[in-house]
Amino acid sequence: MKKVLAVLLIAALVLTMAACGSKPAGKDNADKKGNEEVETAKSVYTIYNRTGADLTEAYIYEAGSSDKGENLADQFHGNHATIDRGELPKGVDFVLEFTNADGYTGKFETLHAEEAPITLLAEDAKSGATAIAFETPVEPAQYKIVNNSGEKLTEAYIYPVGSSDKGENFAEGGMEPGAEVDVDYGNQSVDIKYIVEYTTESGRNEHFDTLSVEIATLYILAEDAMTGATPLSFLPPQN
Repeated sequence: MKKVLAVLLIAALVLTMAACGSKPAGKDNADKKGNEEVETAKSVYTIYNRTGADLTEAYIYEAGSSDKGENLADQFHGNHATIDRGELPKGVDFVLEFTNADGYTGKFETLHAEEAPITLLAEDAKSGATAIAFETPVEPAQYKIVNNSGEKLTEAYIYPVGSSDKGENFAEGGMEPGAEVDVDYGNQSVDIKYIVEYTTESGRNEHFDTLSVEIATLYILAEDAMTGATPLSFLPPQN
């Protein structure tokens, strides 16, 4: 009898310990969910302001938040800014909101964590209610080259940075002092940078490596008129 009671007591103790060590239903799933890492993505937005006026306010914040965070308008230089938000959670909607100096406001409420170009559209350029476009703007690349070097140019090129093909020599046959030539590349993506390269009759060779897509007049400078290493000017010479 004593042996039977001992066996029963041991069995009861084992059952009690098993019950104490067990978890309520669903606890494993809850722990797993609670410890699950949130997937993120690098979030860098190259933003081009084409609203028609300087921005006074620009924000990127999580949808539903009452805190818009930092005003990003001061990061725009020349109507362009690269906003690096670091790692943001995937699958979460963010709001891109802006206001320009004319009082025009725009909002896009389903921005995601990604690396993307964004153009802020002018009100008359919008398609429906969408205030932005996920694209790099395209604008005219038109240049007038004016030879103010004081000597004849034998070579003059404008070509994309990184290209091994300089293209047409706009001083073919010699470009006399004071002469002008128009160069028109049509509409180009504004993220392109051009090199201006020229050679004078005396053999002086110069480069300017950061010409933007724009409509501009380029004045080729004489060596004694250069400011530092800059071989051309966007301003007419002062008499």
